[in-house]
Amino acid sequence: MTPQFAPVGPLPLLRDLLIRSPSTLGGYHLLLAHDVLNNQTEWAEWSKAMKIANGGHHHVIMDSSVIELGAPVDIEHIVAAAEVVGARTIVLPDIIGDFEATMALIDDAMRNEHVNKFRTMLVPQGMTLEQYIQSLEAFRQFNFDYIGLPRDATRWMPSRAPLAHLCWIMHPTKEIHLLGMSNESIADDFITAITCRNIMGIDSAVPVRAGQKNIRFSLARTDYGPRGEYWDSRAATTQAIDNICYVRELLKGRR
Repeated sequence: MTPQFAPVGPLPLLRDLLIRSPSTLGGYHLLLAHDVLNNQTEWAEWSKAMKIANGGHHHVIMDSSVIELGAPVDIEHIVAAAEVVGARTIVLPDIIGDFEATMALIDDAMRNEHVNKFRTMLVPQGMTLEQYIQSLEAFRQFNFDYIGLPRDATRWMPSRAPLAHLCWIMHPTKEIHLLGMSNESIADDFITAITCRNIMGIDSAVPVRAGQKNIRFSLARTDYGPRGEYWDSRAATTQAIDNICYVRELLKGRR
């Protein structure tokens, strides 16, 4: 299985990609719940056009916006945003570094009567490898579809690869999505994506954001500067398009 890449960006930029290069845009996407709810009509129109352009081969994941907002939106808002764009999968809320709070949110979300309309992605959390293992053990009580490995795991461990291996050992039938590219080692993200089992994809704004600054994306670089005005971007640069294509080639193991 070749992992897929979901380029994360503002609606105008993704709309521009859809018009100029639908093959570059692709059909694998992670959207932010708070952003979708703030622009419902426009996101619904984009989603419909994206799905047509991809001939039905698409997978939209609705994220809880925890990285962008510092705390996740609640499950009702995640469900509402997913309904706007017809998402296939919803990421249940999690709290960065907090195993117990995350498990409480997951338990509460699983009781929502609308959650079963979608496939569900659970995110393990903690501040030690042991707590991540506890999360994966606790997941056995739930009926869910995917595991999302957070980039913030690399705050407390050098790589997400051991977590990915543990996911396969403990949940061998569950596919894994890598949530974002880590700030510490982007190269390690690609090693994890390509060498670990059951990795279905990874999302990030980093390659696109670098391209908007006319910077070529490279595994040797980890710091592409602050986000700045990226979310105000209205059109993709040629370098951003090249970076997206390069990431996909890397994930195929061709570069």
